[in-house]
Amino acid sequence: MLTPDDLRGVEDAPYRVVGDGDPLVVLPGGPVRDGHYLGDLGGLAASRQLVVPVLPRTRVEDLVPVVEAVRNDLGLSRIDVLAHSAGAVLALAYLAAHPDRVARLVLMSPAVRAMGIADDVDGAARIVRARRAEPGFEESRKVRWLEGATYPEELRLTFGRWDDQVAALAGTGSVDQGERLAAYYAAPRPDPGRLRAAATAFPGDVTVITGRLDVGPTPRQADELATLFPRGRVVEIEGAAHYPWLDAPEEVCRAVLSGLTP
Repeated sequence: MLTPDDLRGVEDAPYRVVGDGDPLVVLPGGPVRDGHYLGDLGGLAASRQLVVPVLPRTRVEDLVPVVEAVRNDLGLSRIDVLAHSAGAVLALAYLAAHPDRVARLVLMSPAVRAMGIADDVDGAARIVRARRAEPGFEESRKVRWLEGATYPEELRLTFGRWDDQVAALAGTGSVDQGERLAAYYAAPRPDPGRLRAAATAFPGDVTVITGRLDVGPTPRQADELATLFPRGRVVEIEGAAHYPWLDAPEEVCRAVLSGLTP
């Protein structure tokens, strides 16, 4: 697991490393959330070395040089990139700036609005209705840490299974989130046309991993994102939500490793 004392890299681009194998640069969601929430990504660190940049709170396109500095410090001409949630926007911004330095791309539960993909209100509503019928769902969304949240139901919907481990993780996700969102998406925002152009021009393999229970992106939005890439594909994880490695770790690891196999 990631620890507070395992920082590597250069002064302006520190990163943490967990696991063994070929390096895989992992861009956290949040946005710019502390990468400890990723853990070992459901056991993925047993097969790939997870390289998780420590991202400062700043505009997403201003983080591109941080990713580039990490790549340079690793001594790699091209990197495999896995991005979770809002990290997908940074991954696409990096791809747009350095298209020849990305080998393969995995977008897990990606944020899609920055790429010009419209909200799927009907699809999200269907998922919400189905989840309200889950045994214990209404009770679990009312646990103490959610009582003061702005959007308690939406926060509960972020997770598939629910237990003490997930509750502890969920309790950290909303800390300073408003400030992080404001910094990450500060004007000028990324040009959706530029990000889409980078996607359509990318010749490498792209895997979009989405949980069937996720309301952002919904399965329809994930499909639309994948079709932007010439070699894009979607892997839908049954029973998983926005953190699929918590709900179906073995399936997620298989999907990631399959997408990163040359």
